[in-house]
Amino acid sequence: MITHLLKEKLNMVQKMVIALWCGLMSSVSFANVNKDEASVKAILGRLEKAWTSGDAKAWSEAFAKDADFTVWSGLRVHGREAIRAGHEGIFKGPYKGTVLKFEIDSLRWVRPDVAVVLTKGDTPGGKAGEQMKQTFVISKHGKSWLVDAFQNTRVQEWRGPTDRP
Repeated sequence: MITHLLKEKLNMVQKMVIALWCGLMSSVSFANVNKDEASVKAILGRLEKAWTSGDAKAWSEAFAKDADFTVWSGLRVHGREAIRAGHEGIFKGPYKGTVLKFEIDSLRWVRPDVAVVLTKGDTPGGKAGEQMKQTFVISKHGKSWLVDAFQNTRVQEWRGPTDRP
C-alpha cells in the first residue's frame, strides 16, 4: 500500500516537473520570437529611413551580399553592390525627395532564422506616388538579420478576365 502511494506521488511530481519544464521552454521560445520579430521589423525601419534620406549605401547595407532584388518592372539585380549602385541613380533621379513607408500585411516564419514578410508600401509626396506591394525574405546572418530576396510589384486595378493579354 505504501509503495503504491509513493509511486502515485512520484508520478504526480514527474508530471508537475514536465509541465513546468514545458511552460518554461515555451516562454523562452516566445521571448526569442518576439526579439527576432522586432529585429526583422527593424530592417523595414532602416530601409524607410535610408530611402527617405536618399542614402543608397545605408539602403544596400540592409541586404545580404548576394541578395536578389527584383524591381516593379521585373528587372532583377543581384548583389548588395548592384543594389547600392542602382539606388544611387534613382535617389538622384525619379525618387529624389520621396518618402517610403512600409505597412506589414504578413510576417511568417519559415524557419526560426528565416522570415517571409509581405508589405504594402508607397512613396507619397513625390513624383513616384504609386502603390506597391513587396515580398521580403529576411534571414539571420551570424548575429545580424539581412534581406536575402526582395520583390517589388506595382499595384494595378484588375478589370476582370478580359484584362489578360
